[in-house]
Parts: sequence; structure tokens; C-alpha cells
Amino acid sequence: MFINDTLFVADYKNGSIFKFDYKKKKITKKYSKELSQFHDMKIFGNKIYILDRPNKHIIVTDTDFHVLEKIYLKINLKDFDPLSLYLFKNNFFVTDYSDSSLKLFLHSGEFVSKIKFKTKIEDAFPTNIFIDEENRLYLCFQRFDRVIRYNILKRNE
Repeated sequence: MFINDTLFVADYKNGSIFKFDYKKKKITKKYSKELSQFHDMKIFGNKIYILDRPNKHIIVTDTDFHVLEKIYLKINLKDFDPLSLYLFKNNFFVTDYSDSSLKLFLHSGEFVSKIKFKTKIEDAFPTNIFIDEENRLYLCFQRFDRVIRYNILKRNE
């Protein structure tokens, strides 16, 4: 993911994120934490949102990896296993490997609701999320070889 001439790369296998100066063609900074496994990263504005999978929280940093905030995902499920995240209208969509669902959390980390997906493919689960400017949600499913689009409905106020 790019911000100006800087590329941010997540190395999920080793749980690190690298800041890469594209013009100089070199890594300028590495961010990792002991006992953490960063599993997804999104950039919104000039903030980096990092999903720490085993610790079940989101770390918000600036572009130099200074921690601005930690958001603990508050949910009463022992097997909750967050895979990916997306920030939408100051809330978080998080995919859950444990039950193949998409969970919605407030910015405070409070759990709101979940959407469960059934597929005809065994062991298919949502792995990545994108929401476009027209409020269409796109989910990529592991072992499904496709992306499925959903419309996000607004409630009447």
C-alpha cells in the first residue's frame, strides 16, 4: 500500500511490516512486536491499521509506526480468529476464520453483529474485505476462486 513515494508491505509469515522508500529502493523502517503476528494492514488517510491476529486487537500507527491507539476487539468467543479488517464509517469489519463469518465492531472495539456465510465449498472462508465508494462490500473467499459482492443497506433514520 502506498502513501506518496512510500510503500508499506506486510510480511504475514514473520509478522512484520516494512516501510519501503520507492525512490531510493530500500527499506527504511521495520515494525514488529514480540508475541504478535500482524496478519492484515490497511491504510486510511495517513494512519496504518494493523490487525494483530493472536492478540485480537488493532494497532493504529502513523506512517513512522508510532503507536497512536490500540483497539481491543471485545467479543466473548474463545475461538475468535481475526484474519482481515476494513475500516468503514469509523467501524471495523473483521473476518473470522473460526466460523467463516464477518463481524462488525465499533471503533471502541465493542462487538456489534456478525454475518455468517455458507458456501458449497468445504473450508471456504472470507479472507479479505473491500468496500467501494458506493457502499458495495467485496469479500474474497479462500478456496472459492472468486470475489462476491454485497450491497450494504442503510437504515432509515
